[in-house]
Amino acid sequence: MTIGLVLLLIYSRLFGMTALWEGLLADSYVRVVKNAAEECTELLGYTLVMASALTYAAQRLHERRKALAGGRVQATQGYAQARTRLPQ
Repeated sequence: MTIGLVLLLIYSRLFGMTALWEGLLADSYVRVVKNAAEECTELLGYTLVMASALTYAAQRLHERRKALAGGRVQATQGYAQARTRLPQ
């Protein structure tokens, strides 16, 4: 998540600086190319943030299901033990 945020908030802004592109390309500077490159780095940043969020959500869901399944097993075992203690 941190890498995605740094890429999105810092690197893409630095990468999209007009002065940088004009200095590197001089007379062959084309603004459309700069804008496309900046937007691609932003898209990569957003993709990394989304992937991190989805991974986190999947882990939490897995942990919750595991905890709920464990609670059912314990409850079933407790019921079985209580049932064997009752006189028949």
